[in-house]
Amino acid sequence: MSLVLAPVAAVEASVDAGVIGVLANCTASIAGAPSVGGIFDREYAQANVGDYGMASTAPALTVQRAVVPVQPYGLVVVIDATAALEDRGRYIVREARPDGGLIVLLLELAP
Repeated sequence: MSLVLAPVAAVEASVDAGVIGVLANCTASIAGAPSVGGIFDREYAQANVGDYGMASTAPALTVQRAVVPVQPYGLVVVIDATAALEDRGRYIVREARPDGGLIVLLLELAP
């Protein structure tokens, strides 16, 4: 029995584009490229440091994988427009997590 994967890939790409199209809450430019729609999130993050805890936010951007260079680490991402003004600005990609046709870029505020 042989599986035909091409139609599945096409369906996945269509679904991913639809997800970004409906849920996008920002536009972002990655490494100077034209802006694309994405899902920006600043999830609360907590870490234990010895006997003490430390809290921060973990900014992340989810976009279609096709708009991101193969090696995105260290690239500058500019969040152009979001619902929250405080999220706008320059970030550096610190980690990339591919997820099918999407990719989650973990960001750090640029100096």
